[in-house]
Amino acid sequence: MKLLLIGVILLSVFVIPAAFAETPYIFVQIIHKDSDGNLLAYLQSDRVSDANLDMINEMLDHESTLRDDPIYQINGNVFQVITRENTLHFDSSLMYANTSLIQDVDDEQVIVLRLPHDGFRVLPGDSIKVIWIFSRSV
Repeated sequence: MKLLLIGVILLSVFVIPAAFAETPYIFVQIIHKDSDGNLLAYLQSDRVSDANLDMINEMLDHESTLRDDPIYQINGNVFQVITRENTLHFDSSLMYANTSLIQDVDDEQVIVLRLPHDGFRVLPGDSIKVIWIFSRSV
């Protein structure tokens, strides 16, 4: 029994890091400004939900070919950091309570990942800059 327990522990030590090695770390910053450029809200989080890991890795493979994204070596581990940003402009009032990364697949929009967060009211003329930061092992 002890041998079986030790075998399971050793197996998990080798399997768990390999399973998470392919999962990129995702960090999102959200900057909300009014039409005059005044800062209204700043949110940052790494609490991602509805993540489609295959689509994320495919997207990161594609994105890494478009620009020269930095690669860092820390304690023998090599990481690539991919940063992309987009700005949303609003022409009507609404409540903005989550941020999603969406990809078109066969003329259909598919959520690659979603970042739920505290909601805030957006008014006409407001803008939201979303900065996506992905760190992955290479």
